[in-house]
Amino acid sequence: MASLAEAALTQVEAAHRAVEDVLAEVRDAQPAPDVKPAPVVPLETGSENGLDSARLVAIEMAVAGGSREEVGRHIRAAYDLPDVEALLDDVFGAGA
Repeated sequence: MASLAEAALTQVEAAHRAVEDVLAEVRDAQPAPDVKPAPVVPLETGSENGLDSARLVAIEMAVAGGSREEVGRHIRAAYDLPDVEALLDDVFGAGA
């Protein structure tokens, strides 16, 4: 039993040293206080990402019970898309 306890203590001490080493690396890797993070670049609403985002919002609004008109107003106000009607047709169906 004593040998098992000694082996466990050895493993705990090794794990403790490993954690201390990792913490030291993290502390050393911290940027200097005068270093500013890179700026956040917003998505362009006219890009494919904007279209994907608008489609997702439209689907979520439709599932929540929003009408085609409500969703259309919101998408037109929030996104600069060339063809909102086509997006609405995708979400609600062409004749809706």
